[in-house]
Amino acid sequence: MSEQHHSISSSSLSAMQVFALRIAQETPNLRVLEVFESPRPFLLVRDTLHGIVVAFSSEADYLTYRHTVRQEGEHHA
Repeated sequence: MSEQHHSISSSSLSAMQVFALRIAQETPNLRVLEVFESPRPFLLVRDTLHGIVVAFSSEADYLTYRHTVRQEGEHHA
């Protein structure tokens, strides 16, 4: 692994760890199970409210999931 690839990978992983902390603070019903580095960084997360496990590789994934779950809750309420 080249030195440049390693530093990119490490910075991406650090960003995912910060992202995991943000998720824990903003959405207590989402529990980060694990942070994966390969093949590309992503978070494995359990939604304790809905009883499912999801993966987020970006903030866009996370925001889309929250929006979708919120809309589903409104339709079923």
